[in-house]
Amino acid sequence: MLTRHRGRLVMFAMIAIAVIVTTLANQTMFGPAEADSEESATLEVRITAKRLDDGRVEFALQQHDGDTWGERIAPQQRFFPSNARVDHWLNSSRVELETPAPPSEPMPLLCVVANGDPNKLFWQFVALHTGRAADLIGVDLHYSTHPDVDERVEAIGSASKMARI
Repeated sequence: MLTRHRGRLVMFAMIAIAVIVTTLANQTMFGPAEADSEESATLEVRITAKRLDDGRVEFALQQHDGDTWGERIAPQQRFFPSNARVDHWLNSSRVELETPAPPSEPMPLLCVVANGDPNKLFWQFVALHTGRAADLIGVDLHYSTHPDVDERVEAIGSASKMARI
């Protein structure tokens, strides 16, 4: 019975080895995977106010653009009445600000050129898990498998050009 299932056992062992090798290679090359935290941008604003002839105070918001303060953004409800109650907070209406998004950095490039037949289950498995690992660690993956040595050399040359080496 063991000889009858030997082919399946060998394939299972190859798949298990591929998982182990892929996992160890990723951990060695890239360290433990951590999810990126949502990046935040600091926005510098200030509240401006002026007293009017009738005793009310008008408020507005200004946004700093790095060198100067921008135009005042006045909410619809922006007046502090002259007869306001002591120790009582008053709110303005909402103000919407448009801020430039911080520039996104390009993802690091990872080129993998494998030696094998892309139609074989083993190399399909390696490709699948290499893609999953690339997604997990946040790299731009360019994966190819070539049984022919000349095709591999060409793929390595293309990878070098992509990486701007």
